[in-house]
Amino acid sequence: MDQETRNHRRRFGQNFLIDEEVIRSILSDFPTQPGWVIEIGPGGGALTKELRQRATQLTLIEMDPIAAEKLSERWSEKKPTIRNEDASKTPITDLLQKHSLKPWVIGNLPYNMAGPILRHWVPHLKNFLGLQIMVQLEVAKRICAQPGSSDYGYLSSWIQNWATPQLLRKVSPDAFRPRPNVQSATLELKARTPVLTDPGFILFLQQCFSQKRKMLINNLKMLYPKEALHETLATFEFPASCRAEELGVEKLAQIYTALKSNRENA
Repeated sequence: MDQETRNHRRRFGQNFLIDEEVIRSILSDFPTQPGWVIEIGPGGGALTKELRQRATQLTLIEMDPIAAEKLSERWSEKKPTIRNEDASKTPITDLLQKHSLKPWVIGNLPYNMAGPILRHWVPHLKNFLGLQIMVQLEVAKRICAQPGSSDYGYLSSWIQNWATPQLLRKVSPDAFRPRPNVQSATLELKARTPVLTDPGFILFLQQCFSQKRKMLINNLKMLYPKEALHETLATFEFPASCRAEELGVEKLAQIYTALKSNRENA
């Protein structure tokens, strides 16, 4: 591989799946007759070739123009629709309105773009039949982490506001080329009724975990009077010394809603 190719792949965070056994195992967790499928980050098309056979409609979202062009030239029949765009900026609402079916979404997310892509797609989960993704194992652990565990943090609470996550499979670095330095994992996100959709709640969660080991009161004192924080925690019988990592998204939503109400009624 020449240096130009290496730099190109590094730019797009590309690590292509090559292990056929891993590919089969990933697809064994996916519906056999999924209808419309959106694949994020198809890259070299390792999953795409099987998805073409299963799906009645297939939409590929590939940011890399070279990979997108190669995919467009790969098949002469049953060609998928290819969108050469950044998946973190895909106009999802417009895309959904152009189809009569709800999609299944699957993707091997580029390591350097997983966060922005998740923030963009997860709030639309209720409009999908399902979402199955592959990310770094450490990211998957944080997404699935429960309160009180060392992996639980902002990403956990934010995702779990919208979804019920389930880790499906761990994937070795040897399954990719170029070989990454980290393990990967697949997980499924199932839509749930959001605890809160208030945009202010997202900013609140970020502040709650801004310094994870600090007490919740100390993280929030820049936003709310300390007295109001003490009173709110006492109302829900949470200790004044509690940390955000000890509280699930439902409890954090209770605190946010009470603080917001107190501020509006002050």
